[in-house]
Amino acid sequence: MRLAAATVLILWMFVPSPSSGGPVEIPITRVVLFSSGVGYFEHNGPVEGNASCRLMFKTGQINDILKSMVVMDPEGTVSSVRYASQEPLIRALRSFAIDLSGDPKMADLLRQLRGAEVIIEVPEKLTGKIISIETTQKEIVGPTKTILPETVITLATARGIKPISMSTVQSLTLTDEKLTAELNKALDLLIASHDTQRRAVDINFSGRGTRAVRIGYISETPIWKTSYRLEFRKGKDKKEPASFKAGPSSKTSPKMTGPR
Repeated sequence: MRLAAATVLILWMFVPSPSSGGPVEIPITRVVLFSSGVGYFEHNGPVEGNASCRLMFKTGQINDILKSMVVMDPEGTVSSVRYASQEPLIRALRSFAIDLSGDPKMADLLRQLRGAEVIIEVPEKLTGKIISIETTQKEIVGPTKTILPETVITLATARGIKPISMSTVQSLTLTDEKLTAELNKALDLLIASHDTQRRAVDINFSGRGTRAVRIGYISETPIWKTSYRLEFRKGKDKKEPASFKAGPSSKTSPKMTGPR
């Protein structure tokens, strides 16, 4: 817990906000329950361009779901279906381009980024490649002599080599999209490690424009554990008939839109 919290606090400045707005939500629109104790669940919804959808499942359900899952993107491509395995967290973190496994401090992270291009605001905006990271001693003038450690980052910019004290840096952003993606994956792994009861399945779609996609899978769903909810709605006027919809009722059930 301490490793994850410290690393997330350090890394927030490195990772820019994703342009796509994060994973898209594809709601469940169809559920079929069988007397044998399993259920078929189907998600339908639109995606635009390159998009990803994250579905959360109980750890014990993952095996059956992955074996039965069918993903369709008729006008695009299903580029990948990724599942975060239960391998030890430290080993998984070491597999990324930037190693976050050892509770790294700011200077340790920046040393791993040597040669990478970054954008720094101090408050002026500077773009350059990291040459080196040094830890020096800074003397604080006051009634008593105080010496504090200070991290200095040296950048190769278009205007020459510039040393910058990290205490003056307001933000730091990586320009390399692949390196940024690696950091995002490592952070996602750290966050997911807190939830030992559920696992995430990431489905990635590639294509152009807005198009309809479908995800279907089978999961263990004992009927005797299922309750139902009926919602009756009166018409706005006498000519409009009343309507209703039905579906499994549970605080933990996925969002459903018009199940049938």
